[in-house]
Amino acid sequence: MDYKEYKIQKSKEIYEIGNVYKEKENLVSAIKFFESAIEVDTGNKLAFRELLEIYTNEKNIKKAALLFQKLLKHKTNDSNYYFYSKFLYENLKYKTAIFYLKKSLMLNRKFLPSHNLLAEIYYKNNSDKYAEIYLRNSIKLDSTNEKNLQMIIHILYKQNKFIECSEFLDKYLKLNPIDKNEVIRKTKVLLKLDKELDAFNFLNEFLDSNENNSFLNFQDSNQKTDTSEKLLDLRNTKLYKLKKENSKEENLKLNLEISLINLFLGQRKKAIKYIIDFFKLKDN
Repeated sequence: MDYKEYKIQKSKEIYEIGNVYKEKENLVSAIKFFESAIEVDTGNKLAFRELLEIYTNEKNIKKAALLFQKLLKHKTNDSNYYFYSKFLYENLKYKTAIFYLKKSLMLNRKFLPSHNLLAEIYYKNNSDKYAEIYLRNSIKLDSTNEKNLQMIIHILYKQNKFIECSEFLDKYLKLNPIDKNEVIRKTKVLLKLDKELDAFNFLNEFLDSNENNSFLNFQDSNQKTDTSEKLLDLRNTKLYKLKKENSKEENLKLNLEISLINLFLGQRKKAIKYIIDFFKLKDN
């Protein structure tokens, strides 16, 4: 056995002793042995991991940061930069986390975890411009991440980029077709794009695919009655406002809204009646 192999073996043995102390919840002794294991062999990842876990649980940010710096000096790669950034992010050190995440991408431009975390940090801090950049990068690398799709949908919706928002909604709803909030958003987007019939048909198809044919079935039992009453009150208010003497635009809007409310309530026949009225009025 050469000297290098001897050091690796010795470090493993010291690490195992540290692990015994950790299991006995003697963290002071455990830390000493884990630190000794790293001094003998700086490549002992298990000892680094155990120490980082202890420091993180103890909220000892300073020691954890120093340990990460030591790890980075020993081995610089995209993964180590990412894990250090994740630690910084979890301790609200956003600027420093961004710095190291970008360093990880300098080593590997397609390192997905770093793109994901950068997008999340910028999104959380309302930096939509930069969040959108990294979300697009992430989605190019992995188009099945529901969280990323939702974030870019919300950004594009805020920016009134409804065509692109609709495309991302389609991708998201393929993965999660029963998300009522995004189904409602998709309906709103179609209406913003003046695709009234598409909005009606989209909702109609969605309700067809669900057994109880009503959005109310997504509510908890405690909320169901309250939601139903609110929708009925809203429909009655709009019915009261629907008058012949109104402008054509006003009645078009009311007919469409009443029709969609009926769809939400699962009342298909009434929904169809008002959508027919909507198109009759539109054709006239």
